[in-house]
Amino acid sequence: MNFSKTSKKFLSQSAEAYYKFEHHEIPFAAVKIYICGLECDWEKLDDIVRENFRSENDFFLKSNTQYAILMQNTTLEAAEEATHRLGVKLRLVIYGFKNQDSERRPFLSAYIYGVGEASKKLQFRYLDAFNSFYPKKESEKWPTSFREYLKRLEPLKTRDHKPINIIV
Repeated sequence: MNFSKTSKKFLSQSAEAYYKFEHHEIPFAAVKIYICGLECDWEKLDDIVRENFRSENDFFLKSNTQYAILMQNTTLEAAEEATHRLGVKLRLVIYGFKNQDSERRPFLSAYIYGVGEASKKLQFRYLDAFNSFYPKKESEKWPTSFREYLKRLEPLKTRDHKPINIIV
């Protein structure tokens, strides 16, 4: 599966996944991943992200160094595991990249909005995937709706990022 550069298809699939949850209780998770401070071969990084998620079942949207992934028929907990897996893979690969600026530390954060396995309700999570001592926290100001989640473009704690431009 290739990364989409436009948000129309991604948004239509997001609306369909939300409809399936509302009417048939089929879970979904939407993941926004922000990567900062990493000088690398971005094609290699794209491959790592693509292989980490189920490429044939998920929808991808990419803008510069940010990714949005819609995981259909998946719970919030499964999306968290996939994001942690991605963080581990990237930490291992980072040491192989050259021209690392010592002042710029790599940073990977993820915002996940999805259906919890036990509660069957929509929940929001923020993950700092590079910091294993502080891996997960629930946001105090979480979006009240899926539409609001899609509108939230800027991450809370990232540096030198350019937000994904999604028109809702």
